[in-house]
Amino acid sequence: MTIRNTILILIAFLFFACNENEKSSSNTAASRPQDPWVFRSVLDQKTRMITMALNEKLWVAYNTEHGAFYKSWNGLVYFDGAVYSEKHGPQPVTIGDGYAVSNYEKPWVLWHNGKDTTQAVINYKGHKFVNNHVQLMYEISDSLQTFTAEVVEQVEALVDKAIVLERTFTVSGLKDGYGLGLKSNVSSIITKDNIVTNGEFKILKSEERTFATD
Repeated sequence: MTIRNTILILIAFLFFACNENEKSSSNTAASRPQDPWVFRSVLDQKTRMITMALNEKLWVAYNTEHGAFYKSWNGLVYFDGAVYSEKHGPQPVTIGDGYAVSNYEKPWVLWHNGKDTTQAVINYKGHKFVNNHVQLMYEISDSLQTFTAEVVEQVEALVDKAIVLERTFTVSGLKDGYGLGLKSNVSSIITKDNIVTNGEFKILKSEERTFATD
């Protein structure tokens, strides 16, 4: 039996990045810092990457082969290499302060009957634009490919007193008895309360760090 209903999960990560007195006139990223603001390239010597310039203070990149979040940062992409500067050898690299870098090259997992975990097989289906938002599309199946589920992930920046990375997942077609999970590590937040979701979020390990202030 296949689950036909659509599951909508939203996860928002609030990064400690801005002056507390600073406030955007809009809560959403109405304009983008680059045109095109979504592009495919090699990035930081990693192939099959897609980069999104969501806001002047928040860029994110994903690995399309595994449907995996790679990095979020405040800065830009330095375009170098044969395609951009006619130099052979160099490739585009991220420049700026990093908010988070993923520890998981293959983050998606499947649960069967609530206990068995198996690595999910990812088939990236491209991206699309909906109302000036970008959405990444994946097909996910088990190792035997007995079924295929569809995942659409919308990635956006919300701007207020801090920078918020919002990831909204729409999942459909999961086979009965299966659950879908996503491994993630989060940094650059003050407290775990800065992670907001309407899904189930399990913290397996946490570590407090101190930093100097002016």
